[in-house]
Amino acid sequence: MYGELGAVTEVADGVVFCSGLLRARLNEVVLIDGTHRGVVVLLTEDFVGIGVLSRGRDAVKEGSTVELTGELFTATVSGDIAGRVLDCSGAPVDGGRRLSGTVGRAAFAEPPALSAIARVDRPLETGIVAIDAVTPIGKGQRQQILGDRATGKTQLVMDIIVNQRGKRVRCLYVALGSRISEVSVLCDQLRVRGAMEYTTVVLAPADASLTEIYLAPYYAAALAEQLRDAGEDVLLVFDDLTAHADAYRSIALLLRRTPGREAYPGDVFYLHGSLLERGAQMTEERGGGSITMLALVDTLSGDLTGYIASNVMSITDGQIALSTTLANEGQMPPIDLGPSVSRIGRDAQYPVVARLTGGLRRVLAAYEDLKPMLMYDNALSEAQRGQVAAARAIRAVLAQRAWQPVRLGELVVLLWALQEGVLAALPVWDMAVMRDLLVKVANESEDYPDFEDSIRQIDRLAEPHLEFLRAVVEAARARLG
Repeated sequence: MYGELGAVTEVADGVVFCSGLLRARLNEVVLIDGTHRGVVVLLTEDFVGIGVLSRGRDAVKEGSTVELTGELFTATVSGDIAGRVLDCSGAPVDGGRRLSGTVGRAAFAEPPALSAIARVDRPLETGIVAIDAVTPIGKGQRQQILGDRATGKTQLVMDIIVNQRGKRVRCLYVALGSRISEVSVLCDQLRVRGAMEYTTVVLAPADASLTEIYLAPYYAAALAEQLRDAGEDVLLVFDDLTAHADAYRSIALLLRRTPGREAYPGDVFYLHGSLLERGAQMTEERGGGSITMLALVDTLSGDLTGYIASNVMSITDGQIALSTTLANEGQMPPIDLGPSVSRIGRDAQYPVVARLTGGLRRVLAAYEDLKPMLMYDNALSEAQRGQVAAARAIRAVLAQRAWQPVRLGELVVLLWALQEGVLAALPVWDMAVMRDLLVKVANESEDYPDFEDSIRQIDRLAEPHLEFLRAVVEAARARLG
């Protein structure tokens, strides 16, 4: 009931125990001492558990008055969020003006009904060769990106965001438990590349309260749903859900909930299931918008079977695994194609690209088997040497520098060159040089824009496309000498 009063009986690191409030509801907003906002995160017979937002966590004391507002936690959404950095309450933290024309939207909304969801069959061009070629992502898909720390997960999603420029995809990046200085650098890099024009950052930094880290992904999901309902395509990135789960675990332990596996509460699967199920491609009757979700998860020593990683894996439509071993070998981004999979598959891939990528996994798998024999070159047969050269050419194409996503036309040029054995015929030290030359020559051609546009419309390469590709290869060979 609105206006019902209770009292704080115990305070524990931004989480408070409260007596009274018999009519409190889960996720209801409360006012503490009439000023500080909190959210109900636990209901028991003996007390109500409340998470306090950052600005009030140090001011709340035992005996403080708690008042129900009658309102569930809502997201403040607006039409002018592009280029902004917001907290989980919708307040700007970038020093800019407050949002205008705001409306409230339920942060803890139900996933869309099955009757409102359409098939995922429109490619999301990520600009990452290994993804677009082998593990394609479709608009409306939910994909996990997992790997150890310092394997480049954040850089990978930054490149994907940069590649959405000019493609009418709105981007939301949720930074959970990160240092403010790190997020500031990322925003500057996005701004330099023109990506902040269509990107919004939701920030719950390391010094935020546990409650803010817990609430931020749900706030971002509500923002995404507002854009989706307007018929827009949205890319929503959670960086990362391990920090989110850890914050929820801390809240649960402070409130003395019974711990389960790895001390997480029993409903941690529901925590992420209810969030990720909100990503979908909507039917035309529902506006035709989509929310594509990329959920980053930390692993330990490459273990993909960790509790949170396996939970998220069972919810999403596939995963992209980053390997510390590949990173140490200098392969960036270090995507391990073995465990990486997209359950949407070829449905979310341009037909031309699908025709050019057959057999890439098989060649790389054979290369892994041959690796122990490479130090004994004379032990390899001629066919095995050919497999090694082909695999090294593939790895040269899969390698990318940071902040340099590969466009669709460039991808087709590289894949066609692979298929024709252009790179495999070169010494290993020339493969990367040839890759860069192919991209450069293609972009210098006045025919490139028409070539790239036509790729999206056709099922197979026609003679005009082949002529363009042959000309690019010949020009690149001439420059290589």
